[in-house]
Amino acid sequence: MGQINTENLLRQLPLINSKGVGFPQESVVSKLNEGQTQTQGQIQTLNLNRSVNTKEMFEPWYKECDELKNRLEKDIREGETFHDWYKEKYLNKIPPGLLDGQMNVLSPSKK
Repeated sequence: MGQINTENLLRQLPLINSKGVGFPQESVVSKLNEGQTQTQGQIQTLNLNRSVNTKEMFEPWYKECDELKNRLEKDIREGETFHDWYKEKYLNKIPPGLLDGQMNVLSPSKK
C-alpha cells in the first residue's frame, strides 16, 4: 500500500527541466548561431604532441622500477639482519628440543 501512495505522490509532482523547456533543441541552435558551425557527423581534428622515442618515453618508468627494486632488496637485507639478530639474541637461549620439533627432550618419561 505504501508503494501505491508513493506512485500517486510522484504522479502529482510536475516534471521540470532545469535547463529550460526547449533544452536539447534550443541549446544546439543557439550554439550554431554563435558561430560553432559543426555539422552532424563532422569530427574535430585531434592534435597530438610530438612523437617521443621509446627511450625518452620509458626512462621514468625504468628509473622508478630500479628504485623500487633497490628498496625491496634493502628491505630483504634488513629483514635478514633482523632474523640473524633475533636468532642470536633469543633463539640461542631456548633449550634444545623446543625448536627442532622433538618435544621428547623436555617431556617427562612415561612409566
